[in-house]
Amino acid sequence: MIERLKTVKFQEAIFNRKFEQLLREYEYVKDQIKDSEERIKEIGEDEELRSKIKRIEKINGVGIVSAARFVVFLFDKKGRFETGEKLTHYLGLTPGEHSSGEEIIRQRTGLVGNKQLRSIIIQLA
Repeated sequence: MIERLKTVKFQEAIFNRKFEQLLREYEYVKDQIKDSEERIKEIGEDEELRSKIKRIEKINGVGIVSAARFVVFLFDKKGRFETGEKLTHYLGLTPGEHSSGEEIIRQRTGLVGNKQLRSIIIQLA
């Protein structure tokens, strides 16, 4: 089907260039999906990682891809997060606070954590 779309030509050159760009983007995304599926398959062959993915997948709204991404980002090192507080700070989900003496200044969420993982959480929410 993609080969047939590559033969489509418009009268205006600008539309041809844009359409060709869209086809290249489509092929790139298709390759990324294929690569992700292969990585998920590799992860699935590891018993420990597979059990973690299955646990995360049980969360309402979390699919296999998001669960695998969580596992890759969160469990790449053993014992990485000793507490839930350290995990939320890593994700950049904790509010910022600057206090001095009796003055307490609370700010919006500190965006210092892992941006990719935080974006997954936000998309799922």
